[in-house]
Amino acid sequence: MINKYLSANIRRAIENIDFDNIEEIRLRAEKPIILEKADGKMSLAYCPTQKEITETLESMSEQSIYAFLEEIKNGFLTLTGGHRVGICGRSIIKNGQITNITQVSGLNVRIAKEKKGIADAIINPDSFTQNCLIISPPNCGKTTLLRDIARLLGKTRKVGIIDERGEIAGMHKGIASYDVGVNSDCLDLCPKALGITMMVRSMSPEVIIVDEIGSREDIETIKLAVSCGVQIGATAQGGGVGNVRQRITRLDELFKSVITIRRKSGKFVYNKQYLKGAPAAAPPSPPAVRGRHLERDCNF
Repeated sequence: MINKYLSANIRRAIENIDFDNIEEIRLRAEKPIILEKADGKMSLAYCPTQKEITETLESMSEQSIYAFLEEIKNGFLTLTGGHRVGICGRSIIKNGQITNITQVSGLNVRIAKEKKGIADAIINPDSFTQNCLIISPPNCGKTTLLRDIARLLGKTRKVGIIDERGEIAGMHKGIASYDVGVNSDCLDLCPKALGITMMVRSMSPEVIIVDEIGSREDIETIKLAVSCGVQIGATAQGGGVGNVRQRITRLDELFKSVITIRRKSGKFVYNKQYLKGAPAAAPPSPPAVRGRHLERDCNF
């Protein structure tokens, strides 16, 4: 799927690579291609030119970079299937805002993967009545877990997905690339605050799923949804609850349970905890019982 976007020489350089264990492909002008894996990294001999990196970006934007400018000026674009491409280069600033990125010097292709079943031992869909926040540093599988939670809850409940970056459902021409549940609806590439309001007003969701919250506008809109009786499943960047509390005030009032993810010796370690003052929920299925953690291989 990714190979079709790459320029010819880059594609040849990686054509014999097993992508099952690859998490990121890092392309930097005049530097070796780096493949990031769960257990380390692999450096390839080929060094792409700046022109080849630009050609790759043009291919990813369907030969019309202008059409993807809104995404590019935010430093990334999303490919079919939810693969996210980070972009580095020269920033064009106007009135204090980035309006474009030119002279592209590097691309980071983050490989999206569907891992059905990883939420089964963490979330009990029959007792999901408390807002849940997933916290981890970058590249620890927050979105992958959130997607599977949407699938699990979407079997029996009305789920509204606000997919601002197109990574959760991987929508392509109105069809989800991933299984996010038969009762799930998705607003694709829609800003979170606007999308939450639209979803509550128009689709009567029981649960809203949203990725990477953090702005004041995000939090205020989530508060509004919660006041309307909607449950929230969300993610946030951070090393732990303490980090996120610095950005999200009154966190305990919004979220009653938190799942943290970290890497340890080639595994993802999941810890679920209830925030202070939160009422105890019905226990999920083992092994994700209160006070313990669950470990899975990073490539599970």
